[in-house]
Amino acid sequence: MGELLNIEAILTRECGLMSARNLVVAVSGGPDSLALLHRLTVLAPRFGWRLHVAHLDHGLRGAQSTNEARFVAVTAAAWGLSATIELRDVGALAKEYNVGLPAAARAARYAFLADVALAQKADAVVVGHQADDQAETVLLHLLRGSGPSGLSGMRPRLSWPDWQHTAGRPGHNGPSLVRPLLFTSRAEIEEYCTQHQLEPRRDPTNASTEYSRGRIRHELLPQLETYNPQVVAALGRTARIAADEAACMHEILLAAWPALTTLESGSVHFDRAAWGRLHPALRRLALREATKLLRPERDELSATQLDGVLQAIESEQIVYQLPQNLVLHRRPQGWTLTMATTTRPSTDDPQLLLPELLLSKTGSTSFPDGRWRITVEAIASRPETNLTRWQVLLDADAIMGDLMLRTRQPGERIRPAGGIGSRRIQDVMVDLKLPRELRPHWPMLADAAGVLWIPELVVAEHAHPSPDTTTYLLVSLEEITTNAS
Repeated sequence: MGELLNIEAILTRECGLMSARNLVVAVSGGPDSLALLHRLTVLAPRFGWRLHVAHLDHGLRGAQSTNEARFVAVTAAAWGLSATIELRDVGALAKEYNVGLPAAARAARYAFLADVALAQKADAVVVGHQADDQAETVLLHLLRGSGPSGLSGMRPRLSWPDWQHTAGRPGHNGPSLVRPLLFTSRAEIEEYCTQHQLEPRRDPTNASTEYSRGRIRHELLPQLETYNPQVVAALGRTARIAADEAACMHEILLAAWPALTTLESGSVHFDRAAWGRLHPALRRLALREATKLLRPERDELSATQLDGVLQAIESEQIVYQLPQNLVLHRRPQGWTLTMATTTRPSTDDPQLLLPELLLSKTGSTSFPDGRWRITVEAIASRPETNLTRWQVLLDADAIMGDLMLRTRQPGERIRPAGGIGSRRIQDVMVDLKLPRELRPHWPMLADAAGVLWIPELVVAEHAHPSPDTTTYLLVSLEEITTNAS
């Protein structure tokens, strides 16, 4: 039968479950997870594992998904296993964060699995990703232009620090996430289900070509199989080779890291001399590691975004504004990557006591209370001075209509630069710890299309300068009383 009947070696060696006791098994009711659960029930007595089934109903397919949840519950009970069955409104989550259903479903699923695992005090969460899933993931990353890290696809085991932010549950001690079927094909799993008279449920959305993964599964992979019938196995080998090379690069970077970087609260400083000795491939990895340290909850910078940072360093640019509310500053001894706002003024915070204040395209405009002013400058190149926490650099061509300062409106949203979707401005203010008493009158820069910049907090993705930007707006808030004293 091949790999599936011998996954005990993978479970103990690759997944590190020899000493595990409590396992949470993610079960959708489909062939992969049902076969996995069946095999684990056979192996559990030998290894002393206690299995707990976790099933999430995404609330997207009405009675069909309800029936699948019931099927998983009945199966778990019949096999003498405890289970957590839960419904979460993925459609509402997608609307809340303005992301597609696959991204929302993935976020909800990992959060649910983490919640169940933490409640069960599990040593690991076991999921049913298999070899065909791995091949699809590698192709997705290849089409996006990824390097070794992306081409390594999914790993058989992720420690808790490697997936706690994906689960949205940072700050806990938690279980590993393991994938024992990564070397088992979909065909082998189907054969196993037939052999053991398992009757998995079939999700019809898996046959859809609406999203990229579905098109890769049903269109691209079958075409590639005409060139190489073993393309799934070949892509799996590519993933393992890329993972080994990525791990090697990471070890080399770790050895160079103490001489390369100085870590401070909210910033990572790169030493100029050590940076100059670093191979270009390691420079990209160093930037990824630095952004991960500063913004662990965010996705990695894309290859295009990394190229922009590297170009800024190569050209000795004084300041470079990245996505994810990060800024790179040139220093005499190197470069410092920092959060755009790491401190908050202790007195006289800006407050706009009017609903709206129209601004000149360029020049200064004072607040009605005379305590603050805002200055807008059109410039042809990036400034030769460091941005302060009260400044922002915008793409002038992205501005639509009149500029204004205004306060937030009920339900208003912004898509932060580097984020995966839009968010309610109220939530941004709460998450970034803007004091409650300042929120109603906190000034925001806006144009006819919406909010461009929330001072000290975020800049909008569409107004953020790109490598193609040719004209900039430098916007500065100044406290008049402080400057006059």
